Amino acid sequence: MGNSTRTGLADFTTDQISTAELLPLTPASQEQLAAAARVTARHAHGRDDLALLLDVLALPRNDTPTTLPASTESAD
Repeated sequence: MGNSTRTGLADFTTDQISTAELLPLTPASQEQLAAAARVTARHAHGRDDLALLLDVLALPRNDTPTTLPASTESAD
């Protein structure tokens, strides 16, 4: 059995960590980025909030009104 490292959430063996570090990281596709932006838009509390969330997460921005769900539109 390998040595354990305490992460706070779970214990992982050194072998598990070494295996995870060997996995190749591939950049997200445009489809994955767009899906992430849509999920983020559902949780935004307005246009400014959405813009900040997308910028912080480095997700693509679509400045058209269709980016925001109807529930976040103000009734002004």
